[in-house]
Amino acid sequence: MNYKRRYDNRHILLLKGESQRKDGSYTYRWTDAYGKRRTIYSTDLDRLRQREEKIELNRLEGIKEPPAGLTVESLYETWRKLKRGIKESTNSNYIYVFESIIRPSFGKKRVIQVKRSTVRAFYISLIEERGLAISTVENAHNVLQQVFQYAVDDDILRKNPCTNVLKEIKLTYASFKSKQKDALTLRQEFNFFRFIIESAVYQHWYPTFFIMANSGLRVGELTGLRWQDIDLENGFIDVNHTLGYFDHRDEKKCYYSINSPKTECGKRRVIITEAEKKLFIWRKSINNWQGLRASMKLTDTKISYSSTDLDMFNIKALLTKL
Repeated sequence: MNYKRRYDNRHILLLKGESQRKDGSYTYRWTDAYGKRRTIYSTDLDRLRQREEKIELNRLEGIKEPPAGLTVESLYETWRKLKRGIKESTNSNYIYVFESIIRPSFGKKRVIQVKRSTVRAFYISLIEERGLAISTVENAHNVLQQVFQYAVDDDILRKNPCTNVLKEIKLTYASFKSKQKDALTLRQEFNFFRFIIESAVYQHWYPTFFIMANSGLRVGELTGLRWQDIDLENGFIDVNHTLGYFDHRDEKKCYYSINSPKTECGKRRVIITEAEKKLFIWRKSINNWQGLRASMKLTDTKISYSSTDLDMFNIKALLTKL
């Protein structure tokens, strides 16, 4: 096809795809990798051609410019559906971070308009306007970094606009440190347990809190314990799984799930005291008296419940007492 030469009002030869509008501004039209006609505008021909060079470079390198209407939340949804190799609890945390922090003010932004400065401005607004801690911003960054990296890996973007932005933010707000969390003093711990024991409403929680305080077990580790994980004779607990309640990937909303620890360090042996042993023995006698038996299966580990196993703190029983 022969290209018909065209000139602008200054008699400058226009290249293929370029044209000049009645108001003197310029346009460039081309067909993108998705087969759609795209148009860009500029009041200056030199600036327009600089953008044309980037478009051509992307074409030569196989970079598919994102569709004009592609938003951050749309990109996130695609990334989340394809994301594998993470635990359901981690996936649930990603969902929470995006829904509560990112989607409200950043989700509607078009991907093609997101630059490093855009991401930086967003992080600053989270700190200065919403008063979020740096650690919370770091959680949001962790999600955005992965979402935009997916776009880079899929040749939708040339560069990840989130790269190194958090590092800059941390340097800028180095003085914005989270409030240090102090452990309970012996006096505070004594007063806490005395309140629990003397309370008709909360005293049934005493074994739970006492064992957590003395063993260092997390809530999910303690409530997921089985009797076969506890060696009362030798005085230790094998921590090899956790119990969690979270939103799952299967869209069935929230429900309980057993998972192996996130890291190998999470699998450990915890020494228990004589006082803890007595509480375990007491809990076991109560379970036997009430006829409580486990009904859960460990689906994410190679361990499984047998029909005769008793779980230490039966979740249904605890919920009934709340």
